[in-house]
Amino acid sequence: MDDKWKFSNILLLYAGRALRGFGDGFAVVVLPAYLSAIGFDAAQVGLVAAAALFGTAVFTLAIGFVAPRFDLRNMLIVGAALMICTGLAFAQVEAIGFIIVVAFFGSVNPSTGDIGVLIPIEHAMLTYGVTDEDRTHTLRATV
Repeated sequence: MDDKWKFSNILLLYAGRALRGFGDGFAVVVLPAYLSAIGFDAAQVGLVAAAALFGTAVFTLAIGFVAPRFDLRNMLIVGAALMICTGLAFAQVEAIGFIIVVAFFGSVNPSTGDIGVLIPIEHAMLTYGVTDEDRTHTLRATV
């Protein structure tokens, strides 16, 4: 592979991660406020957050097992589509049961850290894009 191609892909991964981090940070503030505004109480907002965290944990582990069998670029695209669908679903429905299901299966991050199903895929892609000597430094920059 051409070194210029590898470097541009690494920059795209970093840019995508930065945008996702901004979106996740924005969602941490907006989602509870939105759920409260449409009539949910604190316990229901907590259930949505718990479902999202549990779903994120389950799917992150699942991605770790499944990702080696698929093209990582396609998996990133599917993850991005899942994020879009999650946001659209939250905006369209006000039933608590459906919102909890969307929070579990969707890609919403109710925590302040950058966690989610795309992190292990990004790390795997970064390892392909750098030399062995630069791998630790490159991956440490993403944490």
